[in-house]
Amino acid sequence: MPAPPPLEASSLEWLKISIQSLGYIIGWVIVVVGWNVNNAQNRSRDERRDLRDRVNEIAELIRDVESDVVALLTVNEPNAAGRFWTVQFGVQRVNQAIVTSTVFNTPAVSKALINYRAATTEKAISGPTSIPKLQQRRDKDLHQVSKAGLSLVRAIEDVFIAEYPRRH
Repeated sequence: MPAPPPLEASSLEWLKISIQSLGYIIGWVIVVVGWNVNNAQNRSRDERRDLRDRVNEIAELIRDVESDVVALLTVNEPNAAGRFWTVQFGVQRVNQAIVTSTVFNTPAVSKALINYRAATTEKAISGPTSIPKLQQRRDKDLHQVSKAGLSLVRAIEDVFIAEYPRRH
C-alpha cells in the first residue's frame, strides 16, 4: 500500500485553489462595479444632454414667438387674426414645454414665465381684431416682449446650471 500524501501538500493545494478562486471573485467584482459606475456616468451624461436639449428647444420657441410678435406688430394688415393666433399658440407651446418639465418648477422660472406671458399676450397684443398701436407704444411693447423672453431664457439656463454646475 502506498503511503498517504503528506498533509502539507494537501493543505497547499487547497490554499492554491482558494487563492485562485478569490482572484476570480475579485476580478468579477471589479467588472461588475466598473460596469455600474460606467452605466451611472452614461445615464448622468444623457440626462444632462436631454435637459440641455430641452433648454435649447424652449429658447428657440421663445425666439420664434418674438419673431411672430414683431411680424404682427410691424406689418399693417387690416385683419391680422392669423398672426395673432400664431403668437398665441407659440406662447402656449412655450408654456407647455416649461410646465411639463418638473425640473423647471421653480419660483424664478414661474415668475419669469408669468411675466413673459403677460408681456406677450396681454400687453403687446390684446386680441385678433385690436387696433394697430402707435409706433412709440409698439416699440415699447416689442422691447418688453424681448426683455421678458430673455429673462425667461436666463431663468431656465439658471436651472440647468444649478442642476449641472460647471466643473473647472
